[in-house]
Formats: sequence, structure tokens, C-alpha cells
Amino acid sequence: MNRTRLPGPVQESAQIGNSADLLRDGASRWISVDPLSAGWTLNDPGSTGTINGASVDANGVRFQLEADNNSERWNNSNQHGPRYYKKLEGAYGPLTWGDSFSIEFLVHRHAVGANSGSGNQDDSGFVIGIADSTCTADTSDVEWVGCGFYNNKSNESVALQVGGDTGTTNLSGAQIRRGYVWVGPALDDSDADGHPMIHKAAVLGIDADGRLRDSADPAQQTHEYVSTDEVYIFVAPTFKSSKSGIADTDTTWKIWYRVNQAVDGLSPSYVPNGGVST
Repeated sequence: MNRTRLPGPVQESAQIGNSADLLRDGASRWISVDPLSAGWTLNDPGSTGTINGASVDANGVRFQLEADNNSERWNNSNQHGPRYYKKLEGAYGPLTWGDSFSIEFLVHRHAVGANSGSGNQDDSGFVIGIADSTCTADTSDVEWVGCGFYNNKSNESVALQVGGDTGTTNLSGAQIRRGYVWVGPALDDSDADGHPMIHKAAVLGIDADGRLRDSADPAQQTHEYVSTDEVYIFVAPTFKSSKSGIADTDTTWKIWYRVNQAVDGLSPSYVPNGGVST
């Protein structure tokens, strides 16, 4: 029989690392968010010019934002200003809302280069989350779920705002410098119409030493997604609130995400003797 492929290091081709990693049940790696890299698109509806500068290096993503635009918001009511976005990839390609997946986000604030110090911070930051295609251009009624990370203007902490278009919940402990976010799988509800909702999300507020300081979860999100529509991941630099007398902002963030896709949904086969569902 003729060979159907050229020889090569197939064992190194898996996105998770290599074929050995695929045999380790539970192996899952964080993906660094670089919105300036290939595959991401930046759109700024209305040409607001909020982003004065953006760069990426080993310290993370540096956003420099225009202080005069600090009335912009990304919350449950408004989704103003610029946003980076791309289609979210799972284990087998672009994900749809009908796929059984959850997603985690992890953020460390690396440095504050302007408006720093207790009481001097500017409530600037960004929102990261998932949404349908409305996140690409809409400035209201974007169907999103995720979390905002902001330089808390009351102290030196990172303020967190978890939720989506249905509603959000704030977390603002004085020691918080990092955040971990879990967004649950989209499931159909009792109307059985085949259109799933992301019912729950949650956030952990973590200090600079990796210790848990607080946690929160918003009310149930109620938007129904079309099961065959593709899922987008987005990053939207913005402000949590306004503050007068601030300089243009300058903050560097390390941002990661991790997708967990259940290839057999939430109805796996049971395999005796500790077998793996297929």
C-alpha cells in the first residue's frame, strides 16, 4: 500500500503540546491573549480613538487609553468604544453555542504606569468575555458574558465586574491584584427550543501572592443564543467609571484563557473499569 503522507514529527502537532499530553487526562494549558497577533480584529465603532497605544511583550498587554474618553463603558447596558475580537477555537476548530464547552479567564496586573498609587488610580481597564457576532460592531445589546478588570480608583486594587448583558456584579477588595473567571457551558432550558443560555459565571479575587481574597457570581444570564452561531472571544479596553483630573492611562496586564470542550457533551457514555467516554 502506498504511503498517504510524508514522514514527519506528528507527535509534536497537537495544540495542547504533543501526543503524550493528550494521554494525560485533565491536561489543559493556558493560552496567552495577544490581541495584536494574527487572527484578532480591532474595531472602534464611531472612531472614538480611546486606544492611544497598545503593545505586547513578555510582561503582557500594555493599554494606554485616552483619559478624555473615560465616559465609555462596557457593562450590561452599554458596550462603547473599541474592541478586539476573533472566533473562539475549541479542540476541533471554531466553536458554536451548541457545542458543550466552558471557558476560564485568568488576569494578572503587571504594572501601572500612570495614575498610580492609592486613591490616584483611574478605573481604566478592559473587559474580556465571549459573545455572539454582536460584539464585533454593536455599542448596545451585545450578547456577552465575561468580566471587567479595572484599576480601582478608590485604592490600589484591581476592581472586578463579572456578568453579561443581563446584569453584572462588582468585586473590589483592597488586596485584589488578580482575577480568575469561570464561564459555564451554554445549555437549553425548560422551553426546549434548542437555543442555549449561559446560565452562570463566577469570579475569584486573588492577591499578588496567589491567595483568595473574595469571590462573586452574578445573577443568571438569560439571553438565548442560536445554537449554530459561532462563538467569539473579545477584549474591550474601557473604563468602569469617570474620574476628573487624570492623565492618559497606562497599564500592563497578563491575560490568559482556557477552553474546556466536552466532546460528548453532557451525556457521556459510562465505561466500566474507569474507562473514558467516546
